[in-house]
Amino acid sequence: MQGIDVNIDMLRQQKIEVEHKMALARSRLEDIKANLKVRDEIFNSGKTYETSLLDNLREIERERASLEQTKRTLQSSAETNVLIKEKIDQTRTDRDRLQGEFDNIMRKPFFKREQDQGNL
Repeated sequence: MQGIDVNIDMLRQQKIEVEHKMALARSRLEDIKANLKVRDEIFNSGKTYETSLLDNLREIERERASLEQTKRTLQSSAETNVLIKEKIDQTRTDRDRLQGEFDNIMRKPFFKREQDQGNL
């Protein structure tokens, strides 16, 4: 019986060692799970931050495109305004020239006499 007791004691000792190893393995598994959860939260947080940055970048790009369009419109309007101003200046010059010619013609004796007779 003593051989059986030794085997039972040895089995008990092995069982205790296996249970101890199992407890260590469970502890390591829980640590790994906790570490994995932290890393997952960090990853998700990073992913959320990345998505936020990309959304902001898209919004800024839309605003930039809108501002570029506004800039082109304003440049076109400015160019049109310059052309209109040049045409107005040219028209004024033509008007002044024609008025001067008209005044010269009206100063000539024939037209002056006709004009005076028309007023009487």
